[in-house]
Amino acid sequence: MNRSEAIDETLATIASEVDDRAEIVIVDGSGDGKTEQVVDRWRPKLPRVRYKQCPPSGLDRDYATAVALGSGRYRWPFTDDDWMLPGTYDRVIAGLAQRPAGVIVNFEFRDHQMRERLCSRSNAPDSDQWFEPSEFDQFVGYGLSAYIGSLVIDYDWWQAREPGTFDQTDVAHVWRLFQSPPPGRMLVLAKPGIAVRVGVSSWSPQAYRIWIEDWPRLIWSLPEVSDAMKARITPREPWRSIARLLRLRAVGGFSREDYERWLRPKGPGWRIDLVSRMMIRMPARWLASLLYYYLRLFRPSQKVYLAELAGARFVLH
Repeated sequence: MNRSEAIDETLATIASEVDDRAEIVIVDGSGDGKTEQVVDRWRPKLPRVRYKQCPPSGLDRDYATAVALGSGRYRWPFTDDDWMLPGTYDRVIAGLAQRPAGVIVNFEFRDHQMRERLCSRSNAPDSDQWFEPSEFDQFVGYGLSAYIGSLVIDYDWWQAREPGTFDQTDVAHVWRLFQSPPPGRMLVLAKPGIAVRVGVSSWSPQAYRIWIEDWPRLIWSLPEVSDAMKARITPREPWRSIARLLRLRAVGGFSREDYERWLRPKGPGWRIDLVSRMMIRMPARWLASLLYYYLRLFRPSQKVYLAELAGARFVLH
C-alpha cells in the first residue's frame, strides 16, 4: 500500500533470484495506479505474475488474500519493502524438496536506505536445523517471529487454521501457525536470506497496541508453548517497563490516545502513571533526537533502535 518505490526495489531482488518454478502474487491496497505501473515494468523479467488491486482490509487480511491467490503448494508471504538476498531462493527450494511443513528464513536488519547492515536476527541457530513436531517448544525459540516475511509455509497447514480472535492485530499469522505443533517437520535456515528495512515501518502509530497489548496477549495464549519460552519472547505485562514505554514513545508508538485507551484503565501505579503522562506531553520528535544522540555516544551497539530513531526524527511532529 503506497509503496511503489520500495516494491520496485523488492521486485528487483526477487527477479534476480527466482525461476519459472515461482509465481509472484501482488496485492495492492493503494489504488493510485503507481504500483501497477511498477508491476507491469517487471512482468517481462519475472515468471508468472498475478496482480490484484483491492480496498485495504487490514494487514492480516491482505496477507491472507495474497496467500490465497497463489496456486502452488508452498506460499511465501513476502513484504513489500524488504530484499531477498542472493542465494536465498535456491536454499529455500532445496529445503522444500524435502517436503516439510515449511521453512523459516533467517533475516538481517538494514538501515532505511538498505546501505548499512545493522545485525542479523539474534535467535537464529548456528547452522540449518530441522525440527520435528515433537520438538515444538524448541522450534518456537528459533522459528516464531512477528515478521511474516520469514515464513514459507505449506498452504494446507495455513488453510487448516483460522486467525481466531487475533485477526486484525497485524500479527495474526503467529497465532494461526503456532497455536499447536506444525503437521510435519520444519527447516530453519541459519544464514540470513532477507534484508529487513528498519526505520520506515508503517507499524509505528500502532506500536503500543501491537507490542504492549496484542503481542503479549497472543504469545501468552499459545496453549502448547511453555511459560519459560513465552517469557523469553515477551513479558506478560510489558507496560510495567518504563524503559519499554520510553522506547515506543520516541518512535511515535505511544500516544496520548494509547495512554487513555490502554494504559490508564489498568491502574498502573503512581510511578508508571506519572512518567507516562510526562512522556506523552513531550514531543516525540524531541525525545527521538535526545535518545538518538545519547545512544550514539554511549550505546552505539544498539544499531537497530538507532536506525528506528533516525527514521522517526524525520517523520514525527
